[in-house]
Amino acid sequence: MAFDELMESFPPQAKITASEKITVESKTHAGTFNLAYQLLQIHPDNTYLIDVRTVEEFESGHVPDSINIPLDQIDCTADSIPDLDSTLLIYCRSGHRTIAAAKALNEIGYKVIFDLGGISNYDGDLEKGR
Repeated sequence: MAFDELMESFPPQAKITASEKITVESKTHAGTFNLAYQLLQIHPDNTYLIDVRTVEEFESGHVPDSINIPLDQIDCTADSIPDLDSTLLIYCRSGHRTIAAAKALNEIGYKVIFDLGGISNYDGDLEKGR
């Protein structure tokens, strides 16, 4: 194995070409929608793609497979996602609301939160309605 190739897990599941150390204090991680769909495929039972925009924004167009938990209702997330070890993948319109949502989710006790930023980072077709 070349020095610049790191194995992600043992037994090896995938090769990565670069890594960034995430400190113990870090609770949220920057991510992409590609990463989101990979995680949804690997762990579909406890991974959630969450749109934190308003209901109206969500209904006008959202990323497929996402659920809507508006930022002003984020404190109620445990009602629909009781497992605090779940992987939460959050996005909004521009990426500003995800910062507040990630902080609130962390305070609730969720341990794995990926901030995907804004829906403008998504390259696919959007779904309309609920």
